[in-house]
Order: sequence, then C-alpha cells, then structure tokens
Amino acid sequence: MSAQTNIDKAIELKQQGNEFFKAGNFKKAMVSYHEIFMYVHGFSEGSTKSMMPGQTTTPVTPEQMAAIRELKVAHFSNLSMCHLKLGNVERARDNCTKALAIDPTNEKALFRRGKCYSQLGALDEAKADLEQVLARSPDNRDALREMQTLKRILRRTRRRNRSVSRVSSISSSRPTSPSLPRRPSSKRLPGMPPPRLLWASLHRRPPPLHR
Repeated sequence: MSAQTNIDKAIELKQQGNEFFKAGNFKKAMVSYHEIFMYVHGFSEGSTKSMMPGQTTTPVTPEQMAAIRELKVAHFSNLSMCHLKLGNVERARDNCTKALAIDPTNEKALFRRGKCYSQLGALDEAKADLEQVLARSPDNRDALREMQTLKRILRRTRRRNRSVSRVSSISSSRPTSPSLPRRPSSKRLPGMPPPRLLWASLHRRPPPLHR
C-alpha cells in the first residue's frame, strides 16, 4: 500500500470519527481515531525513489509528511476530546501532551489540555495553556469563556487561602490559658474532725465574759 493510499485511508477514518462524535457515540469515535495511527506511522521525509539499506521507515515527500504529521496530531487531539467527554481527564491530558509534542502550537490541543488541567486542579498550568491559545487567537470564544471561569476559580482559591492563613496566624498568636490551681485534696488526716465540725469549731462564738 502506497503512502498516499495510507494518507487517504487515515483521512477517511478521521471523518468517520468526526461523524460518530457529532452523533454522541464517543466510543465508536475513539475506535476510528485510534485506527488513524495504523496508517500514518512508519514514514519519514526523504527521497521516494529508493530506500537505504537497513532503513525501517518509508520515505515520503515533504507534502505527504506534512499531511501525516497533521493526521498524527488529529489522532491524539481527537482522542483527548473523546476521553474528556467520557470523564477520563488524565488520559485526555496525556493525549493532548502527545499531540503538542508533534505540534507545540496546536490550538485545539492547547485548549483541551487547558480544560484538563483546570478540571484536575492544576490551575497555573491551565492558565498557561489558555494564555497561549488567546495569544494566537484573541477572539477564540471557547478559550475566553474557559479563561473567565478559570479566573473566578483562582480568585476564590486565593480568598480561601488568605482566610485560612489569617485564621492560622490568629490561632498561633492567641495566649494560652493559664492552668488552674489544683484543688486541695479532700482526704482527711487521721484524727481530724469532719469539715463541717471543723468549720463550726472555728466559727463558734466565744463564751460571754462574766462581769
């Protein structure tokens, strides 16, 4: 099978996956996106006339290599989109990172990874990815909406952290209560009268003096 035939098949699978995704059938979409990689790996840019001894990749033209790279990015980026829909946020993030290893400026992969980071609580990383998207496309509505949501989360997090820090500082500066003196033991010594009799004897009126 020629390189161009593989490319055409991969494009067909991508379109098929997109149709499944639009219909809400994310698992079938994932199958189609997975199969893309079967048709676009094992190629390298170079002369298509002959292969060097020991060469394990099939040489293709620069135009074909550009199409292959784009399909590899779509493979990873679209898989991440399916994983997000199915709640597999960490796997979605990992697929975005693989797409960005091929094309570091891919806006879809950056946006989707930013969403993943936000859901995973990695707010600074999410902000960095979304800022890259908005630096290239300031009018990207999805990225703008996601950034607004992220900023609200960041503000709440900072307020909560300040409140916790203030409470901690107040608690640490509060003086400790002095320990109360120990109550004297109520145990009587041998020969000592009961407390009631002792009190009466101490407060007994003295006998009147005779004139």
